[in-house]
Amino acid sequence: MKYSFIILVFAAMSVNAQLGKGVAPQPGGFKSLSQGNYSIGYPSDWTVNTSGQMGTKFVILSPLASDSDSFQENVNLVIQDLSGHPLNLNDFTNLSVDQIGTFPNGRVIDKQLQKGGGTGHEYAKIIFTGDQNGNHLKFEQYYWIVGKEAYVLTFTALSSTFDNYKPVGEKMLNTFVFKNP
Repeated sequence: MKYSFIILVFAAMSVNAQLGKGVAPQPGGFKSLSQGNYSIGYPSDWTVNTSGQMGTKFVILSPLASDSDSFQENVNLVIQDLSGHPLNLNDFTNLSVDQIGTFPNGRVIDKQLQKGGGTGHEYAKIIFTGDQNGNHLKFEQYYWIVGKEAYVLTFTALSSTFDNYKPVGEKMLNTFVFKNP
């Protein structure tokens, strides 16, 4: 049986930032976005778009580094309904990894199953690269299966600047929590 899932990789596109409801200032220059059954922290100079573009629940965008910067590093969340496809975390991860190979120059760098973390749920962590809209990008994704839904949280940066943004990207990923684990 073949399943078709979308691994959303938010690419370089012009997005008008919209500050979503539930945004509260946090110590250390971080704010918190709280919606549904989850929340996430992000730097106060990044912007939040909750318009649902490309099927996202939110996209948190970095400020442009200069006038010549054309890509906004970002963290986004997609929730996929699995009610018709009862998959466990390992099955979902393997299907997702297989799909990464369909991206131009798609290559998985690391794949790990993680226990615990701030969410209280087991999750998968995948790091991969691929080309999209003329950019060579690097992604770090976390997958959770909660009930009949798959949560796909993605940090995206240009491959050439990924290491510069990795500390803040991972900090954001690691602030993601479910309100009712």
